[in-house]
Amino acid sequence: MVGAGYIGRVHVRVLSRIAREEPGLVGGIYVSDVDRRRSEGVARLYGAEAYGPPSELPRDTDFAIVAVPTGLHARVVGELASRGVGGFLVEKPLADSVEASRYIVGLHDRGEAWIASGHVERFNPAVAALASWVARGRLGELLASTARRIGPFAPRAGGIDVILDLGVHEVDVALALKGEEPRSVRGYTLAGVASELNDYAIVVLAFEGSYSTIEVSRITPYKQRTLTLTGTQAAAHLDYMAQEARVYTAEMEASLRIQREEPIYLEDLATLRAYASGREPPVDAYQGHVALAVCEAARRSAAKAGEEGLAGSIDWLDEALEGYRRYRRLLAEGGPRALLEG
Repeated sequence: MVGAGYIGRVHVRVLSRIAREEPGLVGGIYVSDVDRRRSEGVARLYGAEAYGPPSELPRDTDFAIVAVPTGLHARVVGELASRGVGGFLVEKPLADSVEASRYIVGLHDRGEAWIASGHVERFNPAVAALASWVARGRLGELLASTARRIGPFAPRAGGIDVILDLGVHEVDVALALKGEEPRSVRGYTLAGVASELNDYAIVVLAFEGSYSTIEVSRITPYKQRTLTLTGTQAAAHLDYMAQEARVYTAEMEASLRIQREEPIYLEDLATLRAYASGREPPVDAYQGHVALAVCEAARRSAAKAGEEGLAGSIDWLDEALEGYRRYRRLLAEGGPRALLEG
């Protein structure tokens, strides 16, 4: 575990659970942080071994979860890959720029490292259950999606734009539900409210015959994470935090049966199982790169008050779309539990 901050601590807690439940999968946990006192504190809590910077990690490190500040992702992944670490789960967003993301994806593309992108909402049981309905055509053709991810400002996220901080979650979910490239992207932002960067944004993705609208805010005094889908046969509403989803038709209203579980536990377990068995990452670096590139297009659109077309402009788009479609196929054929088995 590289990075012992807020999310790193959560990963270590989850890894300690996986080590107890599947000792053949996780044999030992190392925690690395430039602030060694912080890594020591987390390691003591969960029975791990503490280290300072990533250069101090033992040579037998097999896999690394990277949760350092976003601007350091590429450097840390490159350093550890050069030292023989074979697998990675890199927290979202994959990098702080498309250029840095290209470096990370290049390592994966050339087979120099196996790299998964940390889009945890894909493993949220409510998202997986609803995405399974979409993939099976139970809502009909998807016409529109509206996501709302709002809340108060968190200082730990102040180093990146709200679109990269919060919007990238919803962009990834929209791409996973559609399994296709947006024809165009529009972005509208408010900056300088809680930080020096964009703190509020609306992003509109135009697909062939449908739209996804995303509202993200870190200037709202209450927290909300919701997604509404409208199809030709039914509509649905999802609450990410409550892990609840309801489906509506003209004749009925019903709740989906959801087996609640901590999304980050499911993400880590699915990713480690995939790496150990030699399968493709459940959410690979290609998908992380495309989600970032779409977010960057939204930021450009907002800066120049114009629409951004994407045709032919994103590297590894075909590989990413295949990953999104693989996610849909898994859910269509095996339901949410299929994410853990590949």
